[in-house]
Amino acid sequence: MLTLSLVTRPRASTLCALSPRRSRLGALLNFTLALCALALLSAAPAVAQEALDEPELELEESPPPSKAPTAGSAAAKSAQEPSAQVKVEKVPQQARAQAKRGEELYKQQIAQIEAQVNELKEEVFRSRTRIDILKETVLAIGIAGAQLQLVHRNEMGANFKLERALYIIDGTPYSYDEKTYPGLDGREELQIVEGPLSQENHTIQVELVFRGNGYGVFSYLKEYRITVDGVYSFRPEEGKKTIIKAIAYERGGIKLELLERPAIRFDISEIDLAQDRPQAK
Repeated sequence: MLTLSLVTRPRASTLCALSPRRSRLGALLNFTLALCALALLSAAPAVAQEALDEPELELEESPPPSKAPTAGSAAAKSAQEPSAQVKVEKVPQQARAQAKRGEELYKQQIAQIEAQVNELKEEVFRSRTRIDILKETVLAIGIAGAQLQLVHRNEMGANFKLERALYIIDGTPYSYDEKTYPGLDGREELQIVEGPLSQENHTIQVELVFRGNGYGVFSYLKEYRITVDGVYSFRPEEGKKTIIKAIAYERGGIKLELLERPAIRFDISEIDLAQDRPQAK
């Protein structure tokens, strides 16, 4: 902003009082001031025009200042974006080894439990079949009064070893092997069933499995397994006990090969139950 000051002329009496030298200096000073004022007035339009002609500076827009989150906005953001904390820790090697051993022990225990459960299932099945037979026999004894005794007998020689014996009485199986009956081959007789029986037709099926047990010249028998089958049907009489013996034996004959000798036969006998009953006094 340009400010101009008005220079007043001195009074005549004052000028007259000044010396000629002083008056000349004052006149020169006033002239100089007038020239400076004229120069400034002439230069003002040009300066203004240059200011207008200068290119405008492009100002970068700065992002608006971030506002401090309020309690309401923070609560809304936390409601929209659930927060979670994750903590990661390295498991020691000893702990991993213990966990692995524990898992192996757990698997072993599960396997043992499954084996025990399977054994219990088989035992329950056998018990159930025996209970069913007992029910039938108990009902039969009141009606008919007949009984049955079934016996397995082994008369085979040392060249054959009994591995399994299966007896089926009217569809009910009775199975025996080395696991359930250790030393099965060494038993000369084995009682399969004994008890009351209904007075009707019955069927007994037998399946015996032998393994060759030859030595020396007959060592080739160890490579063979022989299965012998037999079926017997009967009808018990009232008041009598039927004794059936299923006998495994070797058939004779010089021309008969060893592998063809195993066979089975049934020996039948009866006992009057009245003789075994106590006499009434």
